[in-house]
Amino acid sequence: MLLNVSDDNKRIIFYVFGYLQYPEDSNVQLMMEGLCYGRTDNIVLLDWSKYSNGSYSSVFRNAEKVGSLFAQSMQLLVDSGLDVSRIYIVGHSLGAHIAGFVSKCNAFKIPRITALDPANPVFYLLGCYLTPNDAEWVDVIHTDKGGYGTPTSMGTADYYVNGGTRPQPGCQFLGLPLSKTDLIKDILVKNFESFPNRHGFAEFNDRLLKKNLASLHGEKWRNVRNLLSPSFTSSKMKTMFTLMSECAMDFAKFLSSLPVYERNINMKDVFSKYTNDVIATCAFGIKTNSTKDPMNKIYINAKEASNLSGLRGFKFIFLKTFPRFGRILNIKIVNEYVTRFFEDIIKTTIATRDAEHITRPDMLQLMMDIKDKEGRRELDIDDMTAQAFIFFVAGFETSSTAMSFVAHEIAANPDVQTKLQQEIDNILEESHGEVSYEAINQLEYLDAVINEALRLYPPIPVLERVCEKTFELPSALPNGKSFIVKKGMTFWIPNFAIQRDEKYYNSPEKFDPERFLNDKMHSSSWYMPFGLGPRMCIAYRFAVLEIKILMFHLLTRCDLKFCTKTISPMKFAKHPMIMPENGFWLNIQRRKDMHPVVEYSSVDATISKS
Repeated sequence: MLLNVSDDNKRIIFYVFGYLQYPEDSNVQLMMEGLCYGRTDNIVLLDWSKYSNGSYSSVFRNAEKVGSLFAQSMQLLVDSGLDVSRIYIVGHSLGAHIAGFVSKCNAFKIPRITALDPANPVFYLLGCYLTPNDAEWVDVIHTDKGGYGTPTSMGTADYYVNGGTRPQPGCQFLGLPLSKTDLIKDILVKNFESFPNRHGFAEFNDRLLKKNLASLHGEKWRNVRNLLSPSFTSSKMKTMFTLMSECAMDFAKFLSSLPVYERNINMKDVFSKYTNDVIATCAFGIKTNSTKDPMNKIYINAKEASNLSGLRGFKFIFLKTFPRFGRILNIKIVNEYVTRFFEDIIKTTIATRDAEHITRPDMLQLMMDIKDKEGRRELDIDDMTAQAFIFFVAGFETSSTAMSFVAHEIAANPDVQTKLQQEIDNILEESHGEVSYEAINQLEYLDAVINEALRLYPPIPVLERVCEKTFELPSALPNGKSFIVKKGMTFWIPNFAIQRDEKYYNSPEKFDPERFLNDKMHSSSWYMPFGLGPRMCIAYRFAVLEIKILMFHLLTRCDLKFCTKTISPMKFAKHPMIMPENGFWLNIQRRKDMHPVVEYSSVDATISKS
């Protein structure tokens, strides 16, 4: 269709398609037919298929360049006599952000942009996304918020169709077909050899991040994973049970003894102190009490290393998106003094244990004990330092956040809290106060509560896999084309969205622990808060046990309630992780019907009256 800029009776509608699409795509053709139906307007399709296919990170970078070229072309049309008032742009996915560049790059402002599910990953964190200022009127239609579409409002008016989440009534999911759970399982498990890696921190400049398990590829990853896996079996968790329990007991005593005027607490802050103490003793064999001594060096440095807010969050996203530039500019996430601190602690601890023949039931000892047939250590000091560091930093942040979401939902649902406390008190009675590893794992309702919180707020909201071997994805449509995945392409699987999809869960936004009773959901491919397949989080048993023990002792002594600072319903902040806007504020009250409290020794457990 020829564009007649002199015909001022016709509006000109520009359509910009999205990620992995092309003009012949059946979805694009359907959209073009819809725009043409019953109209006399000129319809113009912006073909950027040369740059819209490939890994998301490369296409994302291309989108800004295409947006600038699109803006230049629009300026030429205006200079040729096109009346700006005739311009109307419709953009889908990345195309919605491209549409925003027309006004960003020119002095004029177009009348209207309609954005269809503006792309979610990366854009809104880097500040080059569609905004209400990009046209006189920007209307945004959300049908996949929190998945491939942004969950945040971006326009003059935002419309959340049927709640704004997928699947929409009568519609099949037509994007990259990675929300089909059978296909996801094929990629993460069955065809793992084609998708064995994730970017992790392999391309970062931080020496401890580059060598940790999450960043390793190929045989190196496989070897280290095989060496570390025995450290996280159920039997090894049992050896760490007493260490965790001591930390949880100290923590619960501290909270239950707080004066009334100090009982409104940001739970994330206090839970990070507990996770610090647990990981310090279970990973390094170092005893800390961060609630009583919040200025201890391990807690201060762990908090600094795991902080992804502000500039550091921007650097993290920049390095994940533009790794080559990050290497050139030598951008680092972790401060050098923090890196040296953890290196010194680990190397000193190893040297001391070797010299004095000290052994402890912790992760560092387990790595030290991994030896080959000749009796030589399989992991050198640098390897052990890198694994211990990521275990500390990742566990410090993700576990404390997961605990905070669990506590928030318990406080939000008093009936759940009552049922939990009854289950805990029953276990204390049945075990005669000898609360063992086996007794904790008999708490089925507590297990269900934790699993339901992990469903709503997964520690890993997006799973990433990199293709290493050509793979053919079947079409999402009955008569559509298959898609050839080439080496180097990256997939993002929207775990957060899948675990809130009504296709797999009844009333998915409702907190309902009952759905996890009787071993339901655990083995499903639509429940994967710690990932799925060989690349699943190696320490997930540790994280879940850590949360169980904490909640057991906390609810033995305390009631959790909302306070004046609690925001409900929760609103998510713009952050690389899933975080609420105002923190996790709750009121802690000492239980009036407290059961005799469990006191642990290094050998067994006994009851004493508090």
